[in-house]
Amino acid sequence: MAYTYDYPHFGLTVDAVIFSKTDEGLKVLLIRRAKEPFTDCRAFPGGFVNIDEVIDNAVYRELKERPTYQMCQ
Repeated sequence: MAYTYDYPHFGLTVDAVIFSKTDEGLKVLLIRRAKEPFTDCRAFPGGFVNIDEVIDNAVYRELKERPTYQMCQ
């Protein structure tokens, strides 16, 4: 389905904040950004929500699109 707009539309994004509790303490899942802005900086995994996509589904899709993860302290 093609979309055309007579006005600017916004981009909705989602981020996942995932914690893990270990004997060493609390850890959080972070990614290294591959693109600008902030290339090589750490961030929560996430991305843009597609048009007509349910927000919960967008979070799960973004998590599945990443091939590997590493927990950071």
